[in-house]
Amino acid sequence: MYSISKNFKLLKRYLTLYTKNKLEFKFESFSTVFGVLITIFNNFIFWIALKNVGVKFQNWDYNKILLLIGFNFLFISINSIFFGFRDLEYKIISGEFDMFMVRGQNPLKLVLLERMNFLYIFLNLIFFIVCLFISQNSFKFEIINVLLAVIVSIFASLNFSLLYGMFSLLAFYFGKIFYVRELFFSIKDSKNYPMDIFPKVIYNLFVYTIPITLISTVPTKIAFGENRAGKYILISIVGFILLCTIFKLLSKKALKHYVSTGN
Repeated sequence: MYSISKNFKLLKRYLTLYTKNKLEFKFESFSTVFGVLITIFNNFIFWIALKNVGVKFQNWDYNKILLLIGFNFLFISINSIFFGFRDLEYKIISGEFDMFMVRGQNPLKLVLLERMNFLYIFLNLIFFIVCLFISQNSFKFEIINVLLAVIVSIFASLNFSLLYGMFSLLAFYFGKIFYVRELFFSIKDSKNYPMDIFPKVIYNLFVYTIPITLISTVPTKIAFGENRAGKYILISIVGFILLCTIFKLLSKKALKHYVSTGN
């Protein structure tokens, strides 16, 4: 209980600092809002363009595509919490990581909090809710199906972020890993499409390994009552527990490898 209270106070402190920073540098806030709007615009232009050239996905109508887009924005919101992993190698190489070696605190947690864009996270979450409500107007979801779909998507997004974080820990050993990591994890872009257009082998591969299918395709189908959620919730939660355990072990070993002059 004490640990939860301690983490909450730490989060509150960083949120306060973030708010003061955004109020002081208003252009940064504008840039964040503008960036989200551009992402939304690009998504709709992409799907409109596909429709205009006659591309169709079997069993995927307007409402399903809209909710698929919504779950992608939920992923962006959750994935943004872990944005600090992206710059971890630069902080290690430059020695900036020293600033986060605070007694009684996990330095990786402080790196994530320092790079967390709360406004960006909030805006993407809001757009997910907007997509959900618009889809609801045309298709009356069962609330339980929507809740189960959201649970699957959240845990799948967390699992993807943990895998990304594990790969980022290699920076403690090898230094520059940015391009290799980004190349490997660029497969996340496939979440933007209905994954059931791919062969069954690939579909299942991204259910049981890197959970791309579970981020948006499966949750959309669960929300529309086409898939049962039980198996996918089990896979997502068990995967989350397993990845958390592995990440904790790997991070402890990686931190012991760090020297203050940079790797």
